Amino acid sequence: MLWSREEHKDLFWAGFLAGAVVGGTVGVFLASEAGRKAYERLEDSVQDLQTRFNGRMTAEEPTPTEESADPT
Repeated sequence: MLWSREEHKDLFWAGFLAGAVVGGTVGVFLASEAGRKAYERLEDSVQDLQTRFNGRMTAEEPTPTEESADPT
């Protein structure tokens, strides 16, 4: 056998712990009022960052009218 039994126990408990953390986090976001509010704040923050990022990207790219007005 390539692995010892102890290594499997370590991986099992690491996976169990990771699953418990992820499951608990998802449960808080979906089940509680505080989780819903936190999710809404997170969603608003992500949308704000997307708007800022998109604004920077469009500000750096010349528009077709700016390209035709440039004499060079």
